[in-house]
Parts: sequence; structure tokens; C-alpha cells
Amino acid sequence: MDRILNGIFCIEGLRMGRVYVIEAADGLTLVDTSVSGSLSQIEKDLRSIGHQLSDIKRILITHAHSDHTGSLAALKEVTGACVYAHHRYESAVIRGEKKAILPPRSQLNLTNRLLATMFVSPDLSPAVQVDYELQEGDRLDEVLPGLEVVDEPGHSLGQCGFW
Repeated sequence: MDRILNGIFCIEGLRMGRVYVIEAADGLTLVDTSVSGSLSQIEKDLRSIGHQLSDIKRILITHAHSDHTGSLAALKEVTGACVYAHHRYESAVIRGEKKAILPPRSQLNLTNRLLATMFVSPDLSPAVQVDYELQEGDRLDEVLPGLEVVDEPGHSLGQCGFW
């Protein structure tokens, strides 16, 4: 677990991607959840900074590809955390109402084709309730004072970032 700033951490060493952890007075917020099967690594890293899974209160999803949502169902089940996702397309994918749209395999290099086959299938993430649908300009002061949702469509139709 790498400390980025006071109260903000990055979980690395996952099979794919990163998960960010933000400490707040009422508990933790995760940004993304990595691929399926990441729960034990997330738990281990949280313990290294004095937290446990039950401290997770919110999970923010940047976009609904399974390398970002693969462990969302497991984390939601274990923690009861509220899930936040963009209202444009991503929430419907997370709820299982739509399939994730992925780049055509022909546009990917060999390494990315193999990774996509293993980790980024539109069918790899179980459906999960989205508690809060986000849009550009929403403020998430409960996560971090002044944190704002920024639309970043392109990689995914409803991809967002947090600034």
C-alpha cells in the first residue's frame, strides 16, 4: 500500500489495476475494486494502515469495466458500502441492465487482447445495486471536502474521474 497524501492511499500488487483508499471521519471510501478475487489483497492492505473491510462506507466506480468492478459485488456484500457510479451508462452496466462496451479486439495489441480475455469480459462482474448516480459537477464532500465528479467519456461512455 502506497501513501499518496495524508489519508489517501493506493493499493497496488493486485492482479490488475489499482484501488485507491480515502480516509474520512466516518470511514473509508474506495475508488474502484480491481478484478474479481481481489478482496483478500484489499483486506490485507487495509489492515496494514490500521483499517478493516467493515470501515469501508463508500465505493466510487470510475467506469464499469470488470477490471474496475470485478470485486464490487464481494465488497458490497461484505461491507454494505454505498456504491456511486455515473448516471450515463455505467450505473446500468453495474446493475446488470446493459453490457459493457469494450474496444474491438482487432484494435488491441496482443498483450491487451490476452488481458481483456482474462480480466475485462463484459460478463465477469455480477450485478450490484448502485446507491448514488453521479453526474459532472456533483460534490462528494462526504468523501473529501471539495471532491468533485468530472466527466471523462471516451474509454467508456460514462467514465468519470474525481477532482
